[in-house]
Amino acid sequence: MIPTVVEILLQLERMGVQMFLTTHSYTVLKEFELQRKDHSLRFSALFKKDDGGVQLRQSDSYTTLFPNKIAEEFARIYDLEIKRAIGGK
Repeated sequence: MIPTVVEILLQLERMGVQMFLTTHSYTVLKEFELQRKDHSLRFSALFKKDDGGVQLRQSDSYTTLFPNKIAEEFARIYDLEIKRAIGGK
């Protein structure tokens, strides 16, 4: 259902509806990135600074958002799956 939900949300955006969507789902974020075409999307990430404060980073593209803890965690899990598949621990 994720591709359908994203498609509907992007159609609403084309009609002028402004939305804020919060997720920790890699697949939802990637689906927006893949379907976005000419949409005016903005990707944001909040993260802790060394001094305990919070910082906001934004990008027009999910792939250039840095730091990106969601993508980092997805890559870590993917790497573990590959290692297991080829006989590693």
